[in-house]
Amino acid sequence: MYIVNLEQFRALPPYTVFRKYEPCIAGDLSFKFDTWEHDFISMTVEFPESNSSDELFARLDEMERTGCSYQLDVDCAGRDGLFEKDQLFLIYDAADLTALRGLIDIAIASAAPTPTSKEE
Repeated sequence: MYIVNLEQFRALPPYTVFRKYEPCIAGDLSFKFDTWEHDFISMTVEFPESNSSDELFARLDEMERTGCSYQLDVDCAGRDGLFEKDQLFLIYDAADLTALRGLIDIAIASAAPTPTSKEE
């Protein structure tokens, strides 16, 4: 891992895995996609698929109440628009991603069965 400033971050390629960083605090795991003139497109890995805020909140409530499962939303990129000019970013390099993939492979192999799935 390494830390870069906004200018360095904007020069990184699409699919860079990062967390917004401030001293000793890192934000959510995210993927960087396009870089715009005054912004960038990214996706945070965090919630189930949904088509609106209302549907997201309803699904989260249903998951909490019933234990059902919805698929992770991996198509929810949007413009950031919230960074400060002095924003720092914690960047995952290839070795970090390989280590993470190893942990994910172990997690997949040992995952418990999914409760009632709400696949669409």
